[in-house]
Amino acid sequence: MPKRIFATLACAALASEEVEFDAGLSLLQTRAQKIDIDQQPTYFTKGMGEVCDHGEDLTLAQCLEVQYTKKDVPNGEIEPWGILPNSRSHSGWKMPKGCFMAKSTRMAWNDQPLGFPVRHYRPICSKQGGREAEIASQGSSCKEPTCAENPLDQRLNWEGDGVVVPEFEVGELGAVCDPSACLLNYAQCAKAGDTAMFEVSGYNARVTGALKEFKYQPTFETAGHTQLRPGSPSGCYTGPNYAQFSPYDTPDGALAGPGGTPLVSDSGVGVGYKQYRPICGVCPTTTTPPPPPPPPVDEPEGDAAAAVADPHMATNTGKHYTLSDA
Repeated sequence: MPKRIFATLACAALASEEVEFDAGLSLLQTRAQKIDIDQQPTYFTKGMGEVCDHGEDLTLAQCLEVQYTKKDVPNGEIEPWGILPNSRSHSGWKMPKGCFMAKSTRMAWNDQPLGFPVRHYRPICSKQGGREAEIASQGSSCKEPTCAENPLDQRLNWEGDGVVVPEFEVGELGAVCDPSACLLNYAQCAKAGDTAMFEVSGYNARVTGALKEFKYQPTFETAGHTQLRPGSPSGCYTGPNYAQFSPYDTPDGALAGPGGTPLVSDSGVGVGYKQYRPICGVCPTTTTPPPPPPPPVDEPEGDAAAAVADPHMATNTGKHYTLSDA
């Protein structure tokens, strides 16, 4: 009997050691996998003429992070007059989707929901790419199913409610928005331009309800005449011929500052330039209603105190009388 018990205990101890060994091995494997994941680059490029796998296309904020910080993907210097060409496809010039790079290592961006493998360009991708989800939430689509049929009208349709353009005002030439204004993000600026919520004609811009054909989608530019950054209003603004956009002080520039910090200007609204009019969103005002009054407290019957002839008493037979009656 003692030998059998000892043998059982020995088997139990061996089994316990095996469980501990398996748990330790699993922990080591988990740590090794985590180290491997941590060491993998956030961004990477595919070959010329390839496309990102599904779910790997970059958002604009991610593309700007690569452009500004050179994170994981060495690329060319930013042009002195702008930062990132915005290149939509058309019948004579097809483009990859999202963020991509040319042979010269110059980067560009295409906000259309479709793109093409082009032998002159290599896409920039990420396992954490968020462009697919972004497109689904924005409700944008091309006017033609292929996104590449009309060379003169490259506007997008904005059919969903995912992008809500706030009420806005067009500022004066050389001005910037008030710091209390709500700056438009890129998608709002693109929707406003594509649907002709404002028009651009020379140096004049005004809010309009009439449809106007735009040959160019918003381009990205943050340098004015001095070529210093920022040299333009932050967010959405109008240039001499078309809408323009600066990611400074907007969610689209949230990763493009030093070390992946937000891209911000000293003023919080950028810098004015004589040829630019800022598009200043009117922030919605919300008022908090006063709290409702507390509900009345229902008192049990027979428990209310009498206002007259107090104090009062009752006998065990239910007869009521006051002290004056006693």
